[in-house]
Amino acid sequence: MVNIPKTRRTYCKGKDCKKHTPHKVTQYKTGKAPSLHRESAGTTENNPGMVVRPSPSSTRRRRRRRRSYCG
Repeated sequence: MVNIPKTRRTYCKGKDCKKHTPHKVTQYKTGKAPSLHRESAGTTENNPGMVVRPSPSSTRRRRRRRRSYCG
């Protein structure tokens, strides 16, 4: 790792300042990337073994055909 200073002299936009003053600098780590594995795609936080899928009745449900009768 590279040593980075904790303060940095940068421009201050405030009404009173309008000049370069020391500002605090922090360095952040990148967040954990989401897993792309198929097993972990639908798992829940409480039960990692349970995969959440839509119910088959809602996915396979067919639309009712409406017939029009004249007469």
